[in-house]
Amino acid sequence: MTKAGNEGIKTGRGQMPNPLDTINKSLRLIFFSEKALMSLMLDRRHTFNIFFMYGISLVIPFRGLEGAIQPENFGQMVEGVMLTFIFIGLIFLYLPKKTGVFMATTRVILSFEAMSVFLPVTFLLNPQQLKYFHPAFLAWYLSLSVFAVSKIKGYGYVLSTIVVFASFIATVLFPAFFV
Repeated sequence: MTKAGNEGIKTGRGQMPNPLDTINKSLRLIFFSEKALMSLMLDRRHTFNIFFMYGISLVIPFRGLEGAIQPENFGQMVEGVMLTFIFIGLIFLYLPKKTGVFMATTRVILSFEAMSVFLPVTFLLNPQQLKYFHPAFLAWYLSLSVFAVSKIKGYGYVLSTIVVFASFIATVLFPAFFV
């Protein structure tokens, strides 16, 4: 017998949500929808769809700042996965230690990867425009992280910005320890 209603959401059992529903909520989330944030955070049944969507986002091609097509090889994808989970782990260190918060945080932050649908636009941009596109894209991602941390933890936006910025800087510097 499957669980239904709120019990199915809490336990993760029950009928799996439609992947289009997960994509719809992720796309709404990247435009700062608090309702979509809470839905993805609280409904464990979206986990598989979000991880699958994240896997797909890793292979979406785009042009980097120098104009080279990314990802160039499998190693870059592995590096992206490692850095993403280091970022999630550092964000989690600042969140309350409650059951389910790590996976809820992971679901929300991996849902931001729905932004990857906009990356093929880089093939239409000239090199000068790429220098503006990528920083704006990164700023959008970090502002979504600030939004999520402020809603999950209840911090104000200033403290959430400090938490996200510190986590981002530590994540960016992490590979420097292994060079």
